[in-house]
Amino acid sequence: MLAARFNAVWAIDADARVLRLGFATPNLFKTVADAADLPFQGTSADLVISMQSLHFFDLPRHVAEARRVLVSGGILAALCYGDLDLRPPLRQTFAELRAALDPFWEVEKRMTTGGYRTHDFGAGFTEIAMPPAALKRKMSVQELSTYFARSSAGRAATGRPLRYPMDTGNGWAAWRIHGRVFRKV
Repeated sequence: MLAARFNAVWAIDADARVLRLGFATPNLFKTVADAADLPFQGTSADLVISMQSLHFFDLPRHVAEARRVLVSGGILAALCYGDLDLRPPLRQTFAELRAALDPFWEVEKRMTTGGYRTHDFGAGFTEIAMPPAALKRKMSVQELSTYFARSSAGRAATGRPLRYPMDTGNGWAAWRIHGRVFRKV
């Protein structure tokens, strides 16, 4: 999506396996690096985004790096997915499983569902409003059961008597994208 809007986009991750996933376009470059040590010259980027990953970073070092590489007026966006919103009838189909998995989510899930509101981004940025955004997808019951089984909570609950729905229905799932967005001053 960003490659269609920018001349050059760098996907950065500390794990090369993650960078092999996804697609390729001529203006998308993939680089193994740490978010606290970005491989760019100072004031060379218009936008720095973390997606569902800020809670793994050394936040003060990452924010300092974003401040260093962003141009004046550049944007730092710490984005994450909110709780999965299932539309009826999927909401009812998965209510029992979701309640059973709830105690198994790691503490970082509260940070992401809270949109990183408890994080201190320090000086040098002005927070700006983020427009509403969501990832929406039509999914089958089997796809959602697999999604929950592969989630960190599903893996943590291994061996527990969980009931994964397996009927043939489908419906809409949506993850609200939220977080905090800042403009460099």
